[in-house]
Amino acid sequence: MQDGSLSSTSYSDGTTLFLAGQAGMMLLGSWWAQEYTSEDVSDAVANWDYDYFYLPALEEGLSDSKAIGGVDFGYGITKNCENPDLAWKALVSFATGEGAQEIANDMNNHLSYPNIEPDTSAMVERDGLQNVVDEFNRSGKDIAAGLVNQRIAEPTIETAIQEAMQGLIGGTYSVDEATQHIQDAQGAL
Repeated sequence: MQDGSLSSTSYSDGTTLFLAGQAGMMLLGSWWAQEYTSEDVSDAVANWDYDYFYLPALEEGLSDSKAIGGVDFGYGITKNCENPDLAWKALVSFATGEGAQEIANDMNNHLSYPNIEPDTSAMVERDGLQNVVDEFNRSGKDIAAGLVNQRIAEPTIETAIQEAMQGLIGGTYSVDEATQHIQDAQGAL
């Protein structure tokens, strides 16, 4: 790891390095294909030649990595909603109707409702457009086939893991101390 890497972020530092050809890969979501739909994009995006992959098993007998994810945003209706019928109509549109189609057209995120694919007719025509759409659709099918939640349900434990990893990489913790930090957080629950 390079000096200062702990202060870098995948969203935007990693993306910038990737687009500048200074990083060979980046850990980003399947939604990244939306970069291709902008009118003014870097040459690296306009000449799209990317693909995604899952990491192989670390050793024989283990499973390959799976598609992971979590809810980026969600909608709900409060119990004191003044017009629940209209609220439900909006939710249905976001999930399965015109709203869902617009989200797909922007290739902004995969939908929880299957079989909605981007309409490319309003997109900027570039070489590779079909490749980008195919990648977006393929990753959506992968997700629908068995997405694994990447979130740790208990925020206290997630925070402890992040602290332990930063301490380990930054030299504040030994392996035993990092593990103990997580164990202490678990024990305090």
